[in-house]
Amino acid sequence: MKKTLAVCFFLLLFVFFSSAEESGKTVLIPKEVYVGDNAEVRYTFIADNCILTDASVIFSQEQVTLLYAEAGSTDFSVTGGSLVRNNDQITLSIGFVPWIVGNIDFPPIDINRVLVFPDQSAVPSCMVDIPPVTISSIVDRMGVTQIRPPAAPLVMPGTSYAIYGVVCILLLVMAGLIIMVVRFRSISAAFRIYVNRSRQIRNYRCALRRLRCLQKKKSADIVFCAAQIQFIFRSFMESRFCYPFTTLSTQELLAAVVDLSGGMAPPGIIEAVECLFRECDYIRYSGQSAADPHLTVETLIVQAIDCLVSFENGKNSDRGVS
Repeated sequence: MKKTLAVCFFLLLFVFFSSAEESGKTVLIPKEVYVGDNAEVRYTFIADNCILTDASVIFSQEQVTLLYAEAGSTDFSVTGGSLVRNNDQITLSIGFVPWIVGNIDFPPIDINRVLVFPDQSAVPSCMVDIPPVTISSIVDRMGVTQIRPPAAPLVMPGTSYAIYGVVCILLLVMAGLIIMVVRFRSISAAFRIYVNRSRQIRNYRCALRRLRCLQKKKSADIVFCAAQIQFIFRSFMESRFCYPFTTLSTQELLAAVVDLSGGMAPPGIIEAVECLFRECDYIRYSGQSAADPHLTVETLIVQAIDCLVSFENGKNSDRGVS
């Protein structure tokens, strides 16, 4: 009988202390919290005078602001809160961000006042005092007592070569720009010479193509060919020297060529052009096939082509002048 009473007594003590331990349980989530982390503390208690009627309540933003607002603590910031009822036990969850290392002591709060907010009706007080929680120091955990020197930025493999390549390209571009600025006059002069030379080549090819087209026609009218040869030559020289050769006589045209070339034209070329123009003038204005009976349309055009090639190259043609 005595053994039975003793067993019952110990069972009652176990149940009493278990419920007492459960009612005052504090849980920190996560277990290790550092400064600036988002953490949550859960405190389970028994309060008969709590007016919570629902199974759970999540505090609104205004209610969260009211939590610990009067205490004015700068050790932590409250981010949220809730209440959960499980029979006669109530669990208060407070989300917070710690700003100090060590123990954080939450001031007591009146749960009923928070629940009826913003209603100002009189309610019985239900004070809850959460036990202090400990905030760990990451410095102590890492064993670091000095500030680390700044580390170089992490780059992907091969990025350094790409950066060096871009830098080299930029340096080359800058060097090119500097050279262009310093030697602008010489570069612009060379560009003008290139443009002028390209225009002269196009003008020469156009005149040569027109003479060859005239050669392919094989027209029996030598007077027409003589007039066309003079017109092609005058247009060629007018475009080359930018001078109105189409309005000059043969004597004036040859004198203008000598003057515009600065006396640099070889005498043989000037003589060949003079011979060609005088031959064409004789054919046009006399109506005959020139003094030379062997001169035909084909030989006249070949003579014109030889003169044009010699004039462009600055030397007498290999075939000579007929």
